[in-house]
Parts: sequence; structure tokens; C-alpha cells
Amino acid sequence: MNLWNPFAPTPPAEQPSAMPELDPGPNEDELRPGPAPAALPVHVLAGDALVRCGEGRLIIERPDEETIERPLSFVSALHVHGWATVTAPCIRDLLGQGTPVVWRSPGGYPVGYSAPLDRAGLTARRMQYKAAQSGSGSKPTGLQIACEFVAAKIDNTRELVRRRELPNREQLRRSLKMSARKALRARNLDELRGYEGSAAALYYSVFDDMIGAQAGDLSFENRSKRPPRNALNAMLSYAYAVLAGECLCAVAAAGLDPRLGFLHSERAGRPALALDIMEPFRPLVAEASVLAGLNRGQFAQDGFSSGEGGRVLMSGHNRKILIGLLEQRLDR
Repeated sequence: MNLWNPFAPTPPAEQPSAMPELDPGPNEDELRPGPAPAALPVHVLAGDALVRCGEGRLIIERPDEETIERPLSFVSALHVHGWATVTAPCIRDLLGQGTPVVWRSPGGYPVGYSAPLDRAGLTARRMQYKAAQSGSGSKPTGLQIACEFVAAKIDNTRELVRRRELPNREQLRRSLKMSARKALRARNLDELRGYEGSAAALYYSVFDDMIGAQAGDLSFENRSKRPPRNALNAMLSYAYAVLAGECLCAVAAAGLDPRLGFLHSERAGRPALALDIMEPFRPLVAEASVLAGLNRGQFAQDGFSSGEGGRVLMSGHNRKILIGLLEQRLDR
């Protein structure tokens, strides 16, 4: 019986030909040029879209629709919502210029990303891990970072309130200012989240007063997250999800680990650090964009539908409007 022996020497006649030399890859110390300073993110919402690259351009094709093109250097990030197809050569070209690709659920929440390895140095990540585990003085570094995120969020909430004519506005702003000061002095995460929750309750109690007559029947009522149970909560949740993806791109560009945060707890599938970084920008980017669209009457009143478990979903039209408003806000 002739058995194959994996440890037996290969006869000379059967020696494989020499392997070609492999490309050593980019040198982290010699970074290639990234996207242009004026580059903006591209969001692909259509599930039947094909995204490819050619002659230095990003090309988005849909059946029976006009092709959309943008110079590759003017794409800061590619966000794929749902099931659109992106070719492998296109991903390679995007990563080659330092542009991340973010895959999102149909609801906009980031579920994964691709980023170039040559732009993700280890030094920043080591410092991140160290900050999360220990700190100097009486207050751990990670807790101090979390406190500053929450205090900045509350301060930006005060700024949004300041721009609106609201009942008891000055009293509300003083209360929020006090909450921000308490957040900076929090002794642990539970105490910090308590101050954050109290400030959020104050803020959301007047959110409906910031919505004008142009919004029609779209009103706030109360904040419902998982799932959003009315149209306005669906818009807020979608705006937060889109903003979280932008923060994920920033985390990837800095070479940090998106899963390890300071305020949000670790959980499978959660980009905790991106959610941390998003907190200060929620009022002045996400919520301000939703309010702007409502008060200009830009959202279709019938552009919502009901899903499983009482979840309210946005139509493609309203999602496009909201993404446009968010991009304008981020650009400014």
C-alpha cells in the first residue's frame, strides 16, 4: 500500500517554481497622500447600487438611474447602508488613499469598517489602553475623559437651547450649566451617568418647544430609543447612527480601537469609543440637523412606516434629506 507521507522530501523534479517577490507593503513612516482637505463622505442608500472605481473616480451605478461620479480624492469616507455592492478593486483604491469604508445596517448603525493598516499606528492605541486601565492622581484617566465628554455634551445642549425662544430658557440654561459642572466632578461612571440623565431629561422636556409650525404633525412627545416609536424619534436615531459612523472614521484615522471606550461599556458589535466621541456633537450636529429640517418643512409627512415591535422607519426620501442636512452641518 502506497501512503502519502507529508514529511517525506519532495523529489527534485517536482520542486515548485520560485515564488515571486511579495510587495513589502506601505511604510508607516512614509504615508501616501490622503483625501483632499475638502473631501466629504459619500453615503450609498440603494441596495441595488454597484460602487466601483475607475480613472481616479468613485462611480455609483443603479439600474435605470443616472450614474453618479466623484473624484476619488474628494471622498473622505464611503458609507454603505444595507446591501449595495462595492467591488474589491474599489475598496483597495479607497484604502490606498486612506479613505475608510463603513458598512451600516439599513437603519444606519455602523456594523463594520475597513481602514488602511499603514495609517493606524500602534502608539496611540497603546496610550488608549493605558488610559482605560489606570490613571494618575485621585481620578483615573479614563473616568476623567468620560467626564469631559459628558460635560461637553451638556454645554453644547445649553448652546442649542440658547438659540431658541423657550419658556424659562435662562433657568434651563443655568440648570444645564450646573449639571455640566457636576459631571466634571463625578467620582464614578454611575454618578456621571446620573448627571447626564438628569440633564437629558431637562433638555428633552423642552425639545417639542423648539419645533415650529412648518413641521406639521411631526412632534416629539418623548424620547424612545430602541425602538423609536414615532417619526421624530426615528429621525433622531438615524441622525445619531450616521454621526456615529463619522466618528468611527475619525477613530480609525487616528489608529485607535473603536471597541474600547471610556463612557460607553464594551459590548460585542458596539463601537464604544466612536459613541463616546459622538456625545458632544449630538446636540450641535444631529439634533440641530433634525430641527433645521423640521422647521423648514423639508421632511415628507408620509415618509415613515411601521415595522416590527412598534418601530417607526424612515423612507428613502427622508433619509436622503437628513443625510444632506448632516453633511452641511459637518462641512460647516
